[in-house]
Amino acid sequence: MENIGVEFEVRKKSVEGYEIGTFFFNYRELEENGEKVIEVDVYKVSDTVILYIKTYRAPYIPEASAVEMCEALYEEFYLESEDK
Repeated sequence: MENIGVEFEVRKKSVEGYEIGTFFFNYRELEENGEKVIEVDVYKVSDTVILYIKTYRAPYIPEASAVEMCEALYEEFYLESEDK
């Protein structure tokens, strides 16, 4: 294949998260202005295709585990789409 003069920097990445149904959730805790918050990236998984959907941000809730937060997002926004 001919090089068209554009070079890309390619790096290998590994992502850990939680798979629920056909969705994948990447949970992380961050600190902003001295306050703890969470971000959860949501991906749709279909065979060999992984499609980014959205990143959710929320206040950190000490009583809620990462799994519980991902399950809540799944139930609220994505469970219904599994039947389609």
